[in-house]
Amino acid sequence: MACLVVIMVGSALLGEPINSKFRRLAEGTPPEGAETLRAFWRRFHFVRTGVAVAALVFLIAAVIAAL
Repeated sequence: MACLVVIMVGSALLGEPINSKFRRLAEGTPPEGAETLRAFWRRFHFVRTGVAVAALVFLIAAVIAAL
């Protein structure tokens, strides 16, 4: 459960502001510092995906332990 909270809070506090910077501009117009934002978002996405995979592993382990 904690992993899911980390994913949701991280997405709201870190991912969405970056997405909004790109979304507010006209298509094809990158915001200032776009490459830095993309690099940060990419690292954040890898960490978020790792936490999601860990949550899945914990869920599978809990189901197996309950058998």
